[in-house]
Amino acid sequence: MGYCLGQALVLTESVMEGNYVDFGGATLSAWRYLVPGPGSRVATTGPIHPEHNRALLETFEQVIEADPTVDADGLIVVPGHESDAIIHPHLAKGGWAVGFGNVQFPAQVEQRVYVVLPSLANARFILPRSKLGAALSLYNPSRPLVRLALGAMRGRLASSLAWFGGRVVIAGGASEHLLIPPPDTMAVTLGTESAYQKATVLHLGSDGQPQGYAKLSSRPLASDVLAVEAARLEYLSGLALTGFQVPHVQGKVRWGRERGVFQSAPAKKLGPWRDGLSSPLLSALCELFERTRVERTLETSAFWREMTQWHDSLCAQIPASWNERIYRALGRAKEHFGSTPFACGLMHGDFIDWNVKGGGNDIFLFDWEQSVDEAPPFFDLLHWIIFTHHHVRRKSTPVLPLIEGQGPFGRARQHMEQQLGLPCSRAYVALYAVRTALYHLRAWREGYESLRERHTQALHTLGMVLDDVLPSDWSVTPR
Repeated sequence: MGYCLGQALVLTESVMEGNYVDFGGATLSAWRYLVPGPGSRVATTGPIHPEHNRALLETFEQVIEADPTVDADGLIVVPGHESDAIIHPHLAKGGWAVGFGNVQFPAQVEQRVYVVLPSLANARFILPRSKLGAALSLYNPSRPLVRLALGAMRGRLASSLAWFGGRVVIAGGASEHLLIPPPDTMAVTLGTESAYQKATVLHLGSDGQPQGYAKLSSRPLASDVLAVEAARLEYLSGLALTGFQVPHVQGKVRWGRERGVFQSAPAKKLGPWRDGLSSPLLSALCELFERTRVERTLETSAFWREMTQWHDSLCAQIPASWNERIYRALGRAKEHFGSTPFACGLMHGDFIDWNVKGGGNDIFLFDWEQSVDEAPPFFDLLHWIIFTHHHVRRKSTPVLPLIEGQGPFGRARQHMEQQLGLPCSRAYVALYAVRTALYHLRAWREGYESLRERHTQALHTLGMVLDDVLPSDWSVTPR
């Protein structure tokens, strides 16, 4: 759950964009998990931007324009288009309504007030006003500067929210139809827009402490990875790992058109991970690999089969430059490994500090939706190094010298080599980059055209890595 904080969104002001009211980005539609039951039909008191409409149709069957004769489960009160003639009869009939900023609902109707925290472009995190302190402990941003900004916000919460945030008010409906029934409550985010975008609903106990979280989506690619994560967590629960904890599956969840799974929170309160590639974290990676270690030839491994199936289904859609890289890398890998079995094991797949909580020997590793079975060794370490260097630190210099050198990344590689008794060859770097690139290239499937741009930065990074490693000698162990 890597969340970001940045550009302000002020919900008390609305701006007309063409014929539509712009009252925040499409991710503001995350309020749809906070209403008492999604129902199938939601009405709006005024015109909304098509992106809002598209987002809402991931949950609801219909989004229609309200009038006094319309029967709907829910009502969106669009800023600048408040109408007592529509709002009062709707609430009197037991429907629910959502309003933004300073909207006023009848005092006798039950109301829940949420604070909206902004992100790099629009609303990302909606949390109950009464549980701000506890809920913010789960707000785990990926960028160091964002963490500093969040620290400042925590210290001056009330004034900060007045400048940076907004407000969502949910009124009416039956509380027993909430996704999380009272006295517990929840916070919700839609995360970063991508082909794999999903909602994350945080279950907060009556004391505001996290009890668990659910991920939900109706998008095919997101649903696929959520199924992978659920199956992987069930498998991990039987391994009795000692180096780190993972979420437990608490149950499946259904919300309108969307499906997902509830997972447990850490057993005790843990903050964002700040220890980098520490010895306990590297030892935990080694334990995961050793406990799932098998010997496979490259072409009989589950890793290879999944990766090549993805490419077979995508090769007609993806850019020619990527097809060329992938064909070269796969051909080189087959020549390099031949029919000789090699050690492989389960990998997290998206191993990076914003998917880890805790400190010291207390490690909670979550977000297993990109996990990889029978993967080459060092897959997770390479992901951490490459994405920290290129995405977090925003460096464009080659990463191979850092992996193979004597700096912190090189020492982490040596630590794992010694513990596993295996060398980290450049062949593993190439296989990591191809598989991860194909994960992002799945956005080239039909229906994801508008989201492809969100994957270009990761693909640029992985392209640089492959262009660096493909001409090199894979038989030499990095030193």
